[in-house]
Amino acid sequence: MKIRDFHYNVAWNAFAKKYKITPEQAKDIFGLLDHAPHEAENGIMQLVPNSIHNFKNLYGHNGLVSKRMAELRALQ
Repeated sequence: MKIRDFHYNVAWNAFAKKYKITPEQAKDIFGLLDHAPHEAENGIMQLVPNSIHNFKNLYGHNGLVSKRMAELRALQ
């Protein structure tokens, strides 16, 4: 499973549990809202609009997973 897929699954399942719906329904809601999970630098996952990544100073991919991916790329 890709890291991105893992994050989405975590977000869908958490959202589904909180609102007592299925993960499939959560996935549909994310799509309708045009939102995506975003990992902040402190490791907290937030549900944000897809367009928010245009604000790289606040919502760049600087989370733990991104840092580990950069480290792995550097080792190759």
